[in-house]
Amino acid sequence: MGPLAELVAKQAIEEGLYTYCRSIDRMDRGLAESIWHPGARADYGAFFQGDSGGLLDRIWTLHATLETHAHHVTNKVIEVLSVDRAVAESYVIVMLRLRRASDIWLDQILSVRYFDRWSTRDGATWKLDERRSNRDLLTQIKCTHSPDWLPSRRDTLDPSYGYFEKRFR
Repeated sequence: MGPLAELVAKQAIEEGLYTYCRSIDRMDRGLAESIWHPGARADYGAFFQGDSGGLLDRIWTLHATLETHAHHVTNKVIEVLSVDRAVAESYVIVMLRLRRASDIWLDQILSVRYFDRWSTRDGATWKLDERRSNRDLLTQIKCTHSPDWLPSRRDTLDPSYGYFEKRFR
């Protein structure tokens, strides 16, 4: 594999990481499913172990109870092993807002790492075969909620969908 092909593979994998986080935050199930190969496995420790569909079921159930949430990919190391296989370690900051009472919220801020195995089949898009998620830190903060800001949406009515003509339609 030449250096240009390796860069293209790394960019496609990076886009997959971003797409995953975006799909969770917008609660776009079809988009979330699009980054996994059929039969892909997920190990999120005590939270979930099984196939990617089961993981997404679990995430959707949990996130439906939250006021809002945001996932941010930070550091990434991607190693392309061959023309059709790669591995990655990604640091992800996850922020979850839980409503505890009428005017009391709890923010949970998690620092996690994804250890991923990616592949491309028949020259198609790079997708996940396996993900292991390790939690490194968990911080909880009581907070006030500011309804003055224009809230984001956890669906396809989020303003961001209006900015993309092809990507998320």
